[in-house]
Amino acid sequence: PSGTPSAPLNPLALAVALDAPFVAQAFSGEIEHTANLIAQAIQHRGFALVNVLHPCPTWNRVQTFSWYEERLVRLDESGHDPRERDLAFAVATQRGEEIPIGVLYMADRPTFADGDPVLSGEPLGLRPLPTPEKMRPVLAQFV
Repeated sequence: PSGTPSAPLNPLALAVALDAPFVAQAFSGEIEHTANLIAQAIQHRGFALVNVLHPCPTWNRVQTFSWYEERLVRLDESGHDPRERDLAFAVATQRGEEIPIGVLYMADRPTFADGDPVLSGEPLGLRPLPTPEKMRPVLAQFV
């Protein structure tokens, strides 16, 4: 009835703090901008988080689409450098009247799969299954 006593989780700050290589925020009322951010996230190698803000038209009569639109600040138009992690964390944790949208943080680095020879190369689902002869020594360890 009165909500949760816990502080709300900030997914942007959490992702930047954990050094996620792509962190962005979008607003569902900005369809092209949101689609562009999602496309960038898909094309980015490695983990990507896009937090999409969307007002609840049923229960929230205060934070409406127009409420958001009055407060949105596009990071790409404000001179924000998404390669600066400290700056991204500051933007993610800011409180006030401005709501940032765009890429907060972006880092190019090897992915988890890059460091694992089993995962590098073609997708596992496209690889041929091992023959029964190759599997016998492996299975013998468990029988």
